[in-house]
Amino acid sequence: MLVVLVAGAIYALPNIYGSNPAIQISPRTDAAVDQLLEDQIGEALVEADIDFLSIERDADSVLVRFDQVDTQLAAQPLIRNELGRAYGVALNLAPATPDWLTEVDAAPMFLGLDLRGGVHFLLEVDMPVVLLQAQERMVTDFKALLRDDKLRYTTVKRFERGESTGIELRFRNAENRDKAEVL
Repeated sequence: MLVVLVAGAIYALPNIYGSNPAIQISPRTDAAVDQLLEDQIGEALVEADIDFLSIERDADSVLVRFDQVDTQLAAQPLIRNELGRAYGVALNLAPATPDWLTEVDAAPMFLGLDLRGGVHFLLEVDMPVVLLQAQERMVTDFKALLRDDKLRYTTVKRFERGESTGIELRFRNAENRDKAEVL
């Protein structure tokens, strides 16, 4: 009975240690996960004066542990900008189980989202690409609408002027232009 109680207590201990906010870096292509990558991340964080607990590397990813969630959130864009598009940079929670417990295969029980405090979902959108696709759809829609109403036009195209983008419609005459404005 005492043996079962002691074994149960040892394997329950990892749950007491909790987890650290972390950032997991994984290659998106054939980019290397090596000491150079680990050093690059560490140097960028030190230069930006962002404190971290540790940087751990395995065969296919790098894990950077932080003490606070605020520090983790501040470090994510810095690491993403430093590494570029070759690496995926994701927020994570890493178990803070001490080495002596992991050596006996003791691991924390993973809690579901309902027990951890809910769902936290961050959707990152590449806005320039989304805007470009929306404008291309609008060009197609404008052309179809003008054809359906038998309004002659000379040009319907997307334009860029500096930081401004839009859709330019040119008509053969002012009468068609005025009719198109009413549509």
